[in-house]
Amino acid sequence: MLEQVRRDRQGNLLFYIGEGCCDSTAPYLYENFIVEPTAALIGSAYGVPVYTSRRLAALHAGETWQLSVISSVSDSFSIESDYGLQLVLSPQRE
Repeated sequence: MLEQVRRDRQGNLLFYIGEGCCDSTAPYLYENFIVEPTAALIGSAYGVPVYTSRRLAALHAGETWQLSVISSVSDSFSIESDYGLQLVLSPQRE
């Protein structure tokens, strides 16, 4: 999915895990998105930086999460929805 997005778009990509009312902690893929000054860079996925709020970063410090892509029709601001896909986060179990 990211290979296709990178071919179709020219801007800088980033993942953002928010605390919104609609999608809760659903991950979003954005192009040329400006994160708020209180955002925390928590890592990268497939070479794309991942940001979240400082509150969520502290709440889940030390945890490992898996980012997956599933087929889904959704009305989302996240780029992958343009391709009939949806990003999903799940805790990485040992």
